Amino acid sequence: ANDQYVMDALKTEVNALEEVSKNLFLEAHAMQQAKVRMVESKTLKGRVKNILGHFLVIYCLYRLVISSRHLFFPQGDLDPVSKGMQLFMKHFNIFPDLNVALWSQNLSLMFIGIVVGNSMRNFVKNI
Repeated sequence: ANDQYVMDALKTEVNALEEVSKNLFLEAHAMQQAKVRMVESKTLKGRVKNILGHFLVIYCLYRLVISSRHLFFPQGDLDPVSKGMQLFMKHFNIFPDLNVALWSQNLSLMFIGIVVGNSMRNFVKNI
């Protein structure tokens, strides 16, 4: 009976030590990834990604606020993509017959796709 008690205690201790080892490995790996991200953030590519990330956050917040406002107070305001395309087309007089409403919807959908795609990629990467 005494030998069984010692074996059970050793098994419990081994399981606990394996769990500690696993957690230490995961923490070391996370630290290594953070170091790589820090080094990358100082490069031109990292800075551009950071700026684009801030732009997309601002765009998403803007869309959220405008969508909420339109839910309660329906209006015919244009979104920033439509406004930007109209200003660009007026200023440079490029493609005067272009259907701005149609293309701005496609560009807005593309922006949303980029945001969702990046979110999914980051989610899957962190699993």
